[in-house]
Amino acid sequence: MLDLFKPVYYSLEKSVAAKSIPAVHEILGRKKLADFNDSTLTGTVDHSKWDGVLKRHVKMDGTVDGITNVSLVDYNGISQDVEFGAYLNILEHTDVTSLAHAEELAFWINAYNALCINLVVQYERIHRDSPLTSINNLSEKGKPVWDKIAGVVGGQEVSLNHVEHERLRKVWDEPAIHGCIVCASASCPNLRDEAFVASQLKEQMSDQMKDWMNNDTKGLKLYQVRGVFGFGGGGNRLQASRIFLWFSEDFGGLEAVNKWIPQFVADDGMKQSIIEGSPAVRFFDYSWKINRAR
Repeated sequence: MLDLFKPVYYSLEKSVAAKSIPAVHEILGRKKLADFNDSTLTGTVDHSKWDGVLKRHVKMDGTVDGITNVSLVDYNGISQDVEFGAYLNILEHTDVTSLAHAEELAFWINAYNALCINLVVQYERIHRDSPLTSINNLSEKGKPVWDKIAGVVGGQEVSLNHVEHERLRKVWDEPAIHGCIVCASASCPNLRDEAFVASQLKEQMSDQMKDWMNNDTKGLKLYQVRGVFGFGGGGNRLQASRIFLWFSEDFGGLEAVNKWIPQFVADDGMKQSIIEGSPAVRFFDYSWKINRAR
């Protein structure tokens, strides 16, 4: 597609996505991590079992569908790991009403990632000879995978959409959440190989964003285009994850992407070009191929 026509296509795609993504930017009273001093909080929920599962079964720097530096997940190994089942049991029996501030946010991020893996694991335990190639293959007629029951948290059956929208986006005004929750796909931000914990949450979330934004195959890339037929339209382009299109309001709107992203860019020259040049934003194609360790 010619670069000239991409903004029109993006506008149509955003309109379609908005039908299934609840708007949250006008909800009053959403919380920010900066409002709380939880740096010394030890937490009441023990995420050590989940931490161990991640350390044992997540491998960094893989390549999937042309996307490099992908964190790869050993779903078969997790399926056989008794600590994974034990952690799901912890999620099921946690009193989620007692969680405070950063611990609440860390809990629901961990829950999302564990429940997403649980969907894959549960399917593959039944279909041993048919490993998933995409999480979207779990969708059924009239029910996308995001609305399927993924597990039990705090005694309540929940879907991935419930966790993402009701427990995370509607409660927290923290755009970096999008760099921390992972839906088993190559183009997602990388699955962190450790559990999120309240005492380190700000640093962990920032680190996730830096890892994502410095991956030029799925996070962020600065490039140049030439004008079309002498009519102009050339110049720098900032290619970003499609998550910034689908959830643009969470970041302050499409026009705000250039202002929010640079804080996570490692290359000083690229950072300066984004801040001073305000390049037009374009988006990577999104690969839904599963982030499986082979």
